[in-house]
Amino acid sequence: MPDLTNHEFAILLLADEGESLIPIGIWEKPIKNLVALGLLKKNDSVNYVITPEGRAARIARDENDGAELERILAQGKRDDSVGVISIADDVEPSLPTRTMIGLGDE
Repeated sequence: MPDLTNHEFAILLLADEGESLIPIGIWEKPIKNLVALGLLKKNDSVNYVITPEGRAARIARDENDGAELERILAQGKRDDSVGVISIADDVEPSLPTRTMIGLGDE
């Protein structure tokens, strides 16, 4: 599986839902990269769609992310059992002073 950026992965998620994508603005570079990798193909003069290889890469990334999340959660449980401070379910966390929303490639 190719090492996908968050933007490339987001494009594959959208494309796997049946959406066609136009390479403009923020999406131009990742779409062109996905085409070069064979994960998207040109459908007509401006629209790109996912390939079977793109679908396999999206599934593999989902599985990898899921396994990583499970590993992190398991590590948190182990740390909690030896007395490391962690956020408990019954503790309300404070609100962050600044909220960052994005795909992480900015």
